[in-house]
Amino acid sequence: MTRGVDKDRRGERARRIELEQAVTLVTADGVCLNVRLKDLSRNGFKIEHSHEDLVVGEIVVIRTSRSEAQAQLQWVAETEAGGAFIDEATSPR
Repeated sequence: MTRGVDKDRRGERARRIELEQAVTLVTADGVCLNVRLKDLSRNGFKIEHSHEDLVVGEIVVIRTSRSEAQAQLQWVAETEAGGAFIDEATSPR
């Protein structure tokens, strides 16, 4: 028996841009962490990190010198994590 493809989800993944950019991840507790942005799409991102305190489901802010966006961490591995954007990127305050 084969599993059918959910037609509503097929092709849903947005195009990703591979990067190697240093950015700041601000945790829900307000702690600023230096991480490396590995890829980016209109829906989310992947980072490389060296922090053990990242938690799936945590609301974070990804901050660059030009913009910031609120996101929710969707998965966390030993040295990488990925998240989904909650809102549009804005200029830093």
